Amino acid sequence: SNQSLLTQLLSGDEKFRIASFPTDLPLNGMGSDAPFEFASKQGLMTVMRHVHLVLSRLYPNRPVFMAGRSQGGVAAILYAQHYEDLAGAIAINPPHPDPELFRFTVQYLEDKANVLADLLHAPGVTLHDRSWEAYKTFTPSFDYPSMRSLSPILTLVSLGDPFNLFPQYAHALKAFTENDAKNQLYILDAGHNLWNRKSTDTYREVINLQAQFMVNQISKVRKAC
Repeated sequence: SNQSLLTQLLSGDEKFRIASFPTDLPLNGMGSDAPFEFASKQGLMTVMRHVHLVLSRLYPNRPVFMAGRSQGGVAAILYAQHYEDLAGAIAINPPHPDPELFRFTVQYLEDKANVLADLLHAPGVTLHDRSWEAYKTFTPSFDYPSMRSLSPILTLVSLGDPFNLFPQYAHALKAFTENDAKNQLYILDAGHNLWNRKSTDTYREVINLQAQFMVNQISKVRKAC
């Protein structure tokens, strides 16, 4: 529509279409009866590469972006570090694998398990044993800060998220992005739910940052052609 944020970002009468394809990565510790867990970086990259190649076959010569939240954000970052034919990756509140920081985060969330739904403003949310154990076991092995990116990455961090309450978390992600020219980071004064439409300003800022990132990358691809 003419009122959309994406339309506002485009120059003149320029238009293009965006299609979204959800791919579930149930490793955030809060999914019950998860059909599978990603315990291997190689396996994760293989699955995502398959998705990318299928989309590229279905939509030839169209840019493909990978976006994810929490563990999905880690997956998006890792994919951008492995492949240079990705238009861009968007990571929202990705966990940091630093052992000490991760240990403090896990301990905090387990101590608050009984009130997690209130902290996240998400009724019914809790830690599920199988997924939570997988989250604790495998997250530290996804050492993305030690690698450099081949494709552009946008990372968004919300300071009010219970996973990110320690200042060291934002500092660690800032250090990660500052060491890589293809990386950009935005720290938001927001809670866990960045998609809360009641928080109009935050919602618009989050959508605007992602839309601008995609528009910029698409423009670069067009200029290179």
